[in-house]
Amino acid sequence: MVNKIIALDLDSTLFPLNELVVLPALRAAGFDVKMWDITTFDWEECLGPEVKKIAMSVYMRPDLYDGLELSDEAIRLLDSLRRRYSRVIMVTSPFQQHAGSKWAFCQRAGFAHKDIFMCGDKALVNFDVLLDDRAETCAKIGPRRAVIFDRPWNRDLSPYFTRAYSLEDAERKIGRAVARQLVEVME
Repeated sequence: MVNKIIALDLDSTLFPLNELVVLPALRAAGFDVKMWDITTFDWEECLGPEVKKIAMSVYMRPDLYDGLELSDEAIRLLDSLRRRYSRVIMVTSPFQQHAGSKWAFCQRAGFAHKDIFMCGDKALVNFDVLLDDRAETCAKIGPRRAVIFDRPWNRDLSPYFTRAYSLEDAERKIGRAVARQLVEVME
């Protein structure tokens, strides 16, 4: 087991919240929005104020994560990372309205109380590698410690960042980031 802390973001990284909850709500409201239409983290900028208003109403539901579970692929990733590294933590930025629902979801996903970090600034949390979809967060963390999970809204991030295209690919890319850090320590 490698003595490293691996941090995972939840929304649109480990758990496809937009695909499973937000986009269906937009379709029900008459907006045919697809994932590739979301080209910026700010929905209003790429899709307009009405779409953002509906999306935000979904994100602010107090029960947002109730009854939802991780996919088999996400569970396999977590199991593998937990076998390989000393600690795997959840680092996520909730809305106040759904923080309790999100916390319960993280616990259902097998994260212990001590391994759940809810915060607005992920750079304040101690970890060796972070898997996240938000370009601004990865830019703040830096290419040595951040693996960006590929999404349409982060494709303009510098090519110096390691990019994961699936959860299976994320495991490989996290492993490479850890290996680079171990080599740096030995040099």
